[in-house]
Amino acid sequence: MAYKCVFSDIDGTLLNSKHQISEKTKKKVQQLAIQNIPFVLVSARMPKGMYYFLDELQIKAPMVSYSGGLILDENQKVIYSKGFSVEMAKRLYKYIKYYYQIPVNFYVENHWMVDEIDEGIEEESIITGLKPEKLDLNGVKKVHKLLVIAEAGIVDRLEMSLKEKFSDLKIYKSKDTYLEIMDQFHISRDTARRDIVRLVSENLAVRTHGGITLNDVHQIGNYQTRKQENEEIKNEIGKTAVSLIENNKVIFFDTSTTVAALCQYVESDIEAYSHSLDNIEILSNHCLCQMIGGTYFKKNRYMYGSQTLNMIDQIYFDLAYVAAAAVMEDGIYVEEFEDAMIKKKVASRSQKVCLVVDHSKFNKKSSYKALAFQDIDVLVADWLPDTYREKIEQAGCQIIYTKEK
Repeated sequence: MAYKCVFSDIDGTLLNSKHQISEKTKKKVQQLAIQNIPFVLVSARMPKGMYYFLDELQIKAPMVSYSGGLILDENQKVIYSKGFSVEMAKRLYKYIKYYYQIPVNFYVENHWMVDEIDEGIEEESIITGLKPEKLDLNGVKKVHKLLVIAEAGIVDRLEMSLKEKFSDLKIYKSKDTYLEIMDQFHISRDTARRDIVRLVSENLAVRTHGGITLNDVHQIGNYQTRKQENEEIKNEIGKTAVSLIENNKVIFFDTSTTVAALCQYVESDIEAYSHSLDNIEILSNHCLCQMIGGTYFKKNRYMYGSQTLNMIDQIYFDLAYVAAAAVMEDGIYVEEFEDAMIKKKVASRSQKVCLVVDHSKFNKKSSYKALAFQDIDVLVADWLPDTYREKIEQAGCQIIYTKEK
């Protein structure tokens, strides 16, 4: 069998009964590195609590921390990060302190912070070889994990009360005296493993000796900045693409400055749907439009999340206009994982999918693959490289240029 990646838990897997890495295991892991097969550690621990094992194995490797909530490449660059809000963390903290009067451990990426130090935290510090920081949530945007260390009876009661009051969180005992609290974001060790294999398979991450690292990625600017880029070209693309509406009535408009340019030319009697605030504002001047709700992403002014996907799943679109941060050799890519998920869902619920992009998107790279060319029926652009044209046409996608070539 040809392995793409090898994943390993730490306790009871990488470590033997003496909590050591055997010489046999070290040799096997180093053989994987020679074969250019990534060896990935998977744990509920914070990244700093895993570095020691990589040093002992004498390899550079990616790691999955917080049971899938944080994924780092071999250079400790963040590939994926999910956690609950600081507001939720504060709610939990106040509840625990009010009813149980015990210390709470906060984990934020590579920071371990505590509000007070007791015997349990001192023991954890000795076990991990790490020292906690004083609790300070200023500037923190998300918390990856809360940990409570207390007597077994207290932990049992706290687990029951938290599960009843905060049913949308992942709450479990890792030991009789340890209660771990994380966001229920549908990420687990298994999904984290699949994400890393996908990153390698889709060439978003490249294999190195025993690890993976991200390819150079095109970082898109914020929405207001991008509105001013290639504005005239985007308007021409919009004018051309709007002609596809014809007799189509139920239409989806993706979040994008190019799609927003298209929206201003919509005059037909249609039923428009979008999760973009800017699109809705423009479309509401021309037609009946429905806002698809969800969690608000301020930077790019759109809604995302399970609520968004669930609503899209209840609609079948005659036509969907989508956009991209980058067009690569095997499809279109975007900067946010959530954006990619929305595009996939929309494409699966649409009779026809139209991609609108200008030439600047080609030969760039972005983080997450949204659609393959086979998923796109029509592409509208000002121009594109011949190498891309051949691949796109072979996939059965029609190309429409804003001007005759």
